[in-house]
Amino acid sequence: RHVLLGRRQTIRSSTLLARPGVSLNILRSAATAALGQQVQKRTDFVKSFVGTTAGAALFVVTGSILAWPLADAYFGPWIVRRGLEMDAPNDQSLKSESHLLDTILKDSTVDEPKVFLASAEPAEGRVLVRAALKAGRPVIHLPLSEATSPHHLFMAIEAGVYAKDRFGMLGVLTQSLAIWWLVIFDFASGAQSDRNRAFHMTVALEHLRRSLRCLHSSGVRGRRRPLIVVDGFEEVAEAACLEFDQASTHMRSMMLHFVAWCAATCFEDGLADIAVLGMPQPSRAGWWQSRSHNCQVSPVVDAREFRARLRSCLL
Repeated sequence: RHVLLGRRQTIRSSTLLARPGVSLNILRSAATAALGQQVQKRTDFVKSFVGTTAGAALFVVTGSILAWPLADAYFGPWIVRRGLEMDAPNDQSLKSESHLLDTILKDSTVDEPKVFLASAEPAEGRVLVRAALKAGRPVIHLPLSEATSPHHLFMAIEAGVYAKDRFGMLGVLTQSLAIWWLVIFDFASGAQSDRNRAFHMTVALEHLRRSLRCLHSSGVRGRRRPLIVVDGFEEVAEAACLEFDQASTHMRSMMLHFVAWCAATCFEDGLADIAVLGMPQPSRAGWWQSRSHNCQVSPVVDAREFRARLRSCLL
């Protein structure tokens, strides 16, 4: 009768009032259902977030591995060649005169490439770089004064080869990519970090050699021959000879490879002149056996003599 009269709500209310246990069960069921929906939403969000993060990480790692051959084949040498002819950043604190300018810039304009060994003062390398750029010569500046470990040695050569200071944000991005690839190689190879640094240094030097060959094939010789300025050799030589542990062994190996690379690039291929600044002063008789024993700049025209002088500082 109550149903027919439209009093269904009255029946439900009276029933709940008459049986309080039923009301409590209904409220519990509703709260449980609402809590279950919230938990399900949170679970779906966590799954979606984890899946998106894992997918993005997999994409970044896989993309970096796939981008390595493209960077090695094209973008690396392209950045090096662009950096060879870019102007150095203006630094008003540098002095405009140096005893290296006349000796190195004038004597390196002959047909045959040379290596110059000099005991330079701090900041004279940057002065030489700026003067060479103003003279219209492509220049690579390798500051090795902070290279006290295999990692620091690679980072110093990487920053110089790819002209980090001249490219601005592009140079910072290039260095960030180099560090990222180091992390990937370290993770893939385990505890072989020093060998990875040596491998990446070899890749960077090969990019530089390929860029120098492109310039050489385009007719860049004589007064326009590239100049490689190796700055702070004394510091890196001391770091390589401090202790006979695994790190110093890798350091010496990397430096000996670098010396061999310089000799081949200058004397065998004739691609560039090289100025090694910060040579240690002779500490024993016979170390600096040349007419310019008391001079600060010593030209070297023979690969064997060049290797002997630099190896004597590393071994």
